[in-house]
Amino acid sequence: ENVVKAFELGGADYVTKPFNGKELLSRVETHIRLKRSREELEQTNQKLRDSNNTKDKMFSIISHDLLGPVGNIKESLEMIATDEVQMDRESMAQFIKATWNSVGNAYALLENLLYWARNQQGRMVYNPKPLNFNTVVYETYGLLQGVAKNKSIGLKTNFLEEYEAFADKNAAKTILRNLVSNAIKFSNAGGQIVTTIKNHDDEFLLISVQDNGVGMEPEKARTLFVKKEKIEPQWGTKGEKGVGLGLVISKEFVEKHGGKIWAESNPGLGSKFYVTI
Repeated sequence: ENVVKAFELGGADYVTKPFNGKELLSRVETHIRLKRSREELEQTNQKLRDSNNTKDKMFSIISHDLLGPVGNIKESLEMIATDEVQMDRESMAQFIKATWNSVGNAYALLENLLYWARNQQGRMVYNPKPLNFNTVVYETYGLLQGVAKNKSIGLKTNFLEEYEAFADKNAAKTILRNLVSNAIKFSNAGGQIVTTIKNHDDEFLLISVQDNGVGMEPEKARTLFVKKEKIEPQWGTKGEKGVGLGLVISKEFVEKHGGKIWAESNPGLGSKFYVTI
């Protein structure tokens, strides 16, 4: 009865007295091996679950969020190629500009998706070097100038000097591009985005991207970077669709550099995103 009760209370094994020292050690070693095997199995199962979640998210993004823009581009180009519609020069220019924006959005989403997939599989190559962050911001603005101009949004900087950090250039550009692109998406026409860089805690740079857009509840701002099982669609002020993947990637890249990322926001007062590198 004592043996049964001991097992019911969580006992794994027992020896009887008087016990043999070698037998006791052998049984303990056996149970340590079993425990390690269970832990390894659980880790393997968790990796499989993570892998399945990653695969499901990728398929969801490809089928719902990438297929749509690519389909629109295909139809637009088909209309131009077959002379299906007759347009004056100004209308044609607007039509081509809209198609160009769709190409840019689809490309950015695909690039984010590939970066994220590589990072999830541990295949992302990081090559940190001394990097001028002023240049990274200017290059990002140059890339997104057309999208911002479409909404009459100004892209400003507030640099007091040249700022350098030890970082991977591709990762840094991806972080900045996602933050600025997000700010454009959730800013109203005629808004303004300001990127600021400061020295922080002697060893880090503090980069902030601030907009005066629609903003959000502070509680939502605190949960933006929490990994979600399900990707939630987000809509910009001009109906731009997003899947929130950019912020997830940015967080992973920032943490890879030993930094942090967070946001402050209020409804109607815009948002401010912070990154330390």
